[in-house]
Amino acid sequence: CSILSHSANMVAARKRPDAAMWEEARRKEEQSFEDNDVFDMHTLPELHQMGVMPGKKVAPMRMLLTSKVKADGTFDKAKARGVLQGHTGHFPKHGPVGRGWAVVFTPTPNVVETRLFNALAVGENMSRFAFDVNVAFLNAESTEEERIPVRMPEGCRKYCPKTGQELYGLLKKNLYGSPLAPKNWAKCR
Repeated sequence: CSILSHSANMVAARKRPDAAMWEEARRKEEQSFEDNDVFDMHTLPELHQMGVMPGKKVAPMRMLLTSKVKADGTFDKAKARGVLQGHTGHFPKHGPVGRGWAVVFTPTPNVVETRLFNALAVGENMSRFAFDVNVAFLNAESTEEERIPVRMPEGCRKYCPKTGQELYGLLKKNLYGSPLAPKNWAKCR
């Protein structure tokens, strides 16, 4: 299986010989959105009627497609990740006091706690391992001002069965690419 670049989208992936693998990765990511209740889906006129749109732009989403490899460099699995694309202009530069979006928050472990945990693990003859939280940011709720409308990625868009209009997601949870997602996730864990 060949490596798919990060810049490929679902339209390009569907033209590849390994398209079924990428389609399955996309389906799993969309299922995680549904399982974690990430969006309320609405048409643009509905969002205007709900009063969501004043002062907010529709943020585009992108489906990042990557190949995960094992330690020996061989292919492991295909991964799709829905992310907000280019959030500049979709969030105000400064939120409420102490919550500016011009600063990116990256949670890091406390050094004292890490050393204490390591000492306890060695003392109790415990093993330690690293793990990946598969849908970490989808566990953190968005605040009311972070509830922005997003346009689904190219090749993944949905349409209203009655009117045929494109559906947009109103964020209820955080997504990768949101400037406050790491901070909100750190608060909820």
